[in-house]
Amino acid sequence: MNKTEEGHPWSGLDIPIQPQAKEMFAISVTKYVGSGTKTMFWTDRWLCGSSLLDLAPAIVACVSKRSINLHTVAEALEN
Repeated sequence: MNKTEEGHPWSGLDIPIQPQAKEMFAISVTKYVGSGTKTMFWTDRWLCGSSLLDLAPAIVACVSKRSINLHTVAEALEN
């Protein structure tokens, strides 16, 4: 879940984040897609406040970790 841009001072830092903190953040944030270039297809909560991981965990389990962490909604709409 790297939501950093290169211009920020903290973008290159490897800051450890507790799993509970990530989970708390994930359930409290809803993503507005816009162009979809910064919305992660599998893990962001862009479908009526839910992620595909929330809605279809068995399907997401069949997808490679690399794909889960790489693909955006914009890329999914192109393909």
